[in-house]
Amino acid sequence: MDAQRKPVQGEFLVYFEADDAAERQLFPSEDFVVERVPDLSSAYLARSKDAEAPEEVAVERLRQAAGETCRIFPVLEDNEGHRLLPTGHINLLFGKGLAEADLGAWLDHRGLALVSRSKLRPSALTVSPVSPADRLELVVRRLREDPEVEFAEQDVLMRFQRE
Repeated sequence: MDAQRKPVQGEFLVYFEADDAAERQLFPSEDFVVERVPDLSSAYLARSKDAEAPEEVAVERLRQAAGETCRIFPVLEDNEGHRLLPTGHINLLFGKGLAEADLGAWLDHRGLALVSRSKLRPSALTVSPVSPADRLELVVRRLREDPEVEFAEQDVLMRFQRE
């Protein structure tokens, strides 16, 4: 994880497939305070009532409440205290570019799906892990170690709060 971004203890973003019946199972939850994220369809912010619970324990409780098909990501915070909401995607840039013919095999080998590709800079991609169980920060770390990849970072939205 980047030094500028760190997980917020006990806060998670939960995404459901658009037609996922498990979405309704998240309410009510004994272990979490849950609220819908207004501008993200099928996304919920879940705050653990046990703020001291380790991340793995909290994620397991969320997965039990929400079901195996949801995607769960820790909410991130930058050095200035701004909350960053992971989209579940990864932005990456190839160093030398990758031939179009090789892109599909490269993505398949890493368990990734193409979300979008920049028209202005074809070596810039947005990808997403195929498996809901893949931890985004670990996928980013593996991509950063890949010699083909110049840059890899979680795609995030900034959550503005009125004071």
